[in-house]
Order: sequence, then C-alpha cells, then structure tokens
Amino acid sequence: MSLKTLLVTPAGKEKVWDVPGRNPPDAVRARDAFTGRFARRCAQYARIHYPKDWAILSPNFGYLLPDDEVRNYRNDEFGEYSLEFDTIRENADYDGLLGYDSVIFLGNREDYGGYIDVVRQTFTGSWVEVPLEHAASGGEMLGHLVDSLTRGSPLRSNIIHLSRIRVGGLFGQLTHDISLFPEDSLSIITAPNGYGKTTILRILRAVFVGNVDELRTLPFESTELEFIRDDSTELDVRDILLIEKHQRSQFPLRIDISFTYKRGGDEDTRSFVLEDGEYDSDVVSAELAGIIPPVPVKYISAQRLWHDRNHKMGITGDLLASYNRNHERAYELTILAYADDIIRRIQALLADYASIAQELDATYPARFLQALLDGVSTPSATEIETDLIHLQKERESFETLGFLPYTRLDEGDVMISPGRIPDDRGVRTAIYLYIADSREKYQIFGGLKQKIDLLEEIINELFLNIDLTVDIESGFLLKFMGSDPVRPESLSSGEQNQLVMYYDLIFKTDPGTLVLIDEPEISLHVVWQRKFLDTILGIIGITGSDFILATHSPQLIHTHWDKTIDLSGNYPDEG
Repeated sequence: MSLKTLLVTPAGKEKVWDVPGRNPPDAVRARDAFTGRFARRCAQYARIHYPKDWAILSPNFGYLLPDDEVRNYRNDEFGEYSLEFDTIRENADYDGLLGYDSVIFLGNREDYGGYIDVVRQTFTGSWVEVPLEHAASGGEMLGHLVDSLTRGSPLRSNIIHLSRIRVGGLFGQLTHDISLFPEDSLSIITAPNGYGKTTILRILRAVFVGNVDELRTLPFESTELEFIRDDSTELDVRDILLIEKHQRSQFPLRIDISFTYKRGGDEDTRSFVLEDGEYDSDVVSAELAGIIPPVPVKYISAQRLWHDRNHKMGITGDLLASYNRNHERAYELTILAYADDIIRRIQALLADYASIAQELDATYPARFLQALLDGVSTPSATEIETDLIHLQKERESFETLGFLPYTRLDEGDVMISPGRIPDDRGVRTAIYLYIADSREKYQIFGGLKQKIDLLEEIINELFLNIDLTVDIESGFLLKFMGSDPVRPESLSSGEQNQLVMYYDLIFKTDPGTLVLIDEPEISLHVVWQRKFLDTILGIIGITGSDFILATHSPQLIHTHWDKTIDLSGNYPDEG
C-alpha cells in the first residue's frame, strides 16, 4: 500500500524471562521478548503485513523497534510508574516514527486503553486506527488476528465517515449536493437513468483508491467531499476534500487535477496539483496519501459471479491500494473460491484453539492448586450448574459448525443434572476453572461464528427450497428440501449472486469500510428486493460499515424511503 503506515503492538505481560526452564540473557531483542499468545500473534501479524514498519509500545521503554534490546521489567501498565509521555514522544521522533501518514494499533480498549490513549496522543498528525478497540476479550482479538492472517489482508477500522457529496459539472451540466446519513450508515441514491448515480459511485471509488487516471476520464468538473470523524468532540466540525479539474489548454486538451484537504478545526490545509501528462506513480501516490483520507472502499457492480483469484485489492491505476501488475489472470467461480475461503478460516482457528487448549490443560493442575491455596472465591453450586448448562449449549453450536467434535453421551445422560454438584470448595473450584478455561478456548471462534450465523440466516430466508449450512469439510453445504445435496456451482445465477454478495459483505468487509453498490436489484426478484435493505442493516450491525446504494427500484427501497436521496428533485412514486 502506498500509504505510509506504521503498526504499533503492545508489549506483552508474559516475557521470555518468565518462562520456566529458559535461561535467556539479561537483554534480548524486543521482537523476542514477549511470549504470550496475543504478543506472538501480533509479532507474526507484523512480520507478514508490516515487516519494515513495526514498533512495540512499552510503558517502561516507550516505542521499541523490533531489533532494539530490552531488559526484564515488571511495570506493564501506563500510570504513575511508567515512562513520562514527553520522553515517549521524543524517542518516537528520534526513531523517525512521527513521519508516518497512518498508524494502526493492535489492542482493545478493555485491556489496552492506556496504550491506545498514548498512541493517539503521540501521532496527532497521522490517521490513527484501532481495529481491535471494541473486541470483548483476548480470545476475540486473537480470533480476528488469525482470520486476518488467513485471508491475507490487514485489519482496518476507519474513523472518518463521508457525510456529504457535492459534484459539479457532471456530464458538463448537472450539479448534485447530496447529504448522506452517516449516523445510520445507510444512504440510498435514487433517480431515473441519466442523472449520474453510477458515475457518482465511480468517482467515490476512484478518489479513495487514488485512481487519477479514472478521475481524469470521468465526466465531472469538481467534487467536494465532507467528513465527520469519530474522534471529534465538536459535532459541527467537518473535514473537507476538494477535487477540481482545471483546463490548461483546449488544443490539445490538457486538464490538471487539484486535490485540497482541510481538517475541520485546524489551520493546516494540504494540497497537491497533478498536471496533465505522464507522472511518476510513486511520487503521486505519496502525495495523495497525505491528502486523501484512508477510507477503505468496496465497489460492487453487477458482475459478481467470476473473479480473478490472483487479483487482490485493486485494478491498474489504483495508487492507494495493493496491486500486482505482473500476475496472470486465473478466473474461477467466486462461489467456489468463497467455499474454500471459509474452510481455511475455520481450519486456522482450529489450529489456534488446539494450541490454547494444550496450554490451558498443561497448566490446569498448578492453577487449581494455587486457587485453593489463595482461597479464590467461586460461585455457588447452583450458579455453577447454570453456567454448565449455558456452556454445553455454546459447545453444541460449535459442534454443529464442525469447529468441535460431537460429544457422545449415552441416552438419558446429561452433562450435570441439578443437585449433583456438592457444596465443597475444592469441587466448585475445579469446575469453576474448567468453565473459565472452556470459555477462553471458545472465545477465538466468537467473531467468525457470529458471521456464519448471519450468513446462514440470510440465505435460508431468501432461498425457498435450499438450505445452507457452513461447515469445515465442504464450506457451503447446500441441500434441496433439506435432504438432496446441491453443488454450489449448480445454483442459479441469481442464487449465486446472492450468496457471493452477502459472503463478501459479511466476511470480507472491515469496520468503517465504505461499501458502494450499484443497482443491487439486478438478479433479484421482487421478494428478494424487498428484503434487501433489512438484510443490509443486519450486516451493518456486525461489520460497522457504511453503505451507499444507487438504485431506481421502488421495490428494493420498500419501506426505507427515509434513507433515500432523489437526484431528480422529485420524490419517487411509492405506488
């Protein structure tokens, strides 16, 4: 990616000096110092996605480069005994870390809130993203990292959202001023053909991926984009990106493009003029990276059934997205690629689940004895029985997906019948630790299971005679009338379009992504059209994405006219 991005990971509490049986030297490289599960995954994530742009944040040492030496220390939190912030920032400046356009920190608010605050205070001149900020647990964070490594693309979490679009000179004569609905994350642009709905979506995509070649050819004179920021304390403050075309000569026709960005509440204004003619893509992309907000964008057109399996995140000319210009195209049915994709994701999580289980099982006796010695407080026998019932239901849901093997019980047996647990502190402590360990193991599956549940719910409501189950062996297990197997590629084009599109939106869309969908009603019969927007709202609830749709289908809008912007200036006939 041309955007100069720094990854910051937190220093882990478990360090190499704490591992029994090891005799490490007094000082080791920072990348080798931290041995916890999350720290090890963060290091792997960094080596794969940001091998040359990675730092570790420590309360004792500030920002550490991976090859810096670190000695054993005990203070793992920011507070009274941590390093002074001024010293942390000075060290970051000395190491050249303040020159990055974008900074991404791995860690959630619950466990790493102090780290997040320090990162945001340090990099005030950069875009700061915290893609794991709202993860509920360490297991959930681990699951997101494993999933990212499996799908081969880094996590994103945009903090700036498009709130208004002004396009002037569209087709040389139209001007549109479009106020979006960022609070609801869903905006619907509607108008008869010829008003520029598709062109507006193409302009947005070209802007955020930095495709200046496409911007040159699209028929508009100016585009002004207005943004609101998640970290802004002033509701009326807006950031503005202005893109203007300037005709330098008519014969031959030469047009320059100017980019100007002004951050609301700041004096700083960034600008760049791209003159007509050939240009150095590295130079232009570096200039654009400092001006165009790093909004992840996904453009979905009518053609969704086939994809280039080597084609990662962009097309030729996308200066702000990864693209391998030398690969050979190898087209395959998208539905088969996605079936393989979900299998790989489940398998990757299972490997980490086994590692977590092995570690917890190996340390269980010592932790049990220590809990008894410390007099750890445990729930009552009745509360433990209730927790066991909930735990068994959770396990059964993972068994159904193939995440876990089925638990075979004799007929009439149950895990623990009421009244079976004696009111003995040792017994209660043993079962209490078992429940806590099981939940810690299961946490890694949580994010993926939530997405699988939503996909199955959507597809099984849409498809009349075909049932979808996601499992580890086939990916997409499809059955006609609940019994006869159906091969994914045997689905109708409309059914494939639905499954492919919803899988893409649920599994391949990071929080804050701007999703642009052009005429989603294509390949949808009327019943599917009327359910479409309710389904999108459900996806927004999980992915946290922003959607802009272009349509002229009253059936698709159905009951959501309050989310529409009519470019023709007249309200559509709802009848």
